[in-house]
Amino acid sequence: MVWLGAGMDAADGQFRLKRHGLIDRHFELDLDWDVEGSRGVLDAIEEMQKNLTQATGGRWFVPPTWSLFKNLLTLHPLGGCKMGVSADTGVVDHLGQVWGYPNLIVADGAILPTSTGHNPSHTIAALAERIAAHIS
Repeated sequence: MVWLGAGMDAADGQFRLKRHGLIDRHFELDLDWDVEGSRGVLDAIEEMQKNLTQATGGRWFVPPTWSLFKNLLTLHPLGGCKMGVSADTGVVDHLGQVWGYPNLIVADGAILPTSTGHNPSHTIAALAERIAAHIS
């Protein structure tokens, strides 16, 4: 049995686009994320999975993708163009308009500054509808 876990992590990772080579313009996306900020939720998920494994007569083990590489999977990636109160705290304002670029609007999950918890589709849809209603 494969157990999947969901929780709200610390949302403290940062993606960086690294450029390699001046001629071929090869880019690499690098994630800088320290697991320690999310240790509480990760430990709680692990404990629940251990309990479920025991209750179903299974044998618990930590997959190498986690024990060796600390790889996680997200079904709902959010952020990257987060909403903030100024250009210093975010990329867009509360109406999805990019700071300093009039009429450039972002209206998807990229503007969420952190996880919403479970499936964020309703939150994303509500924000997109609100933004659309304010476009003049």
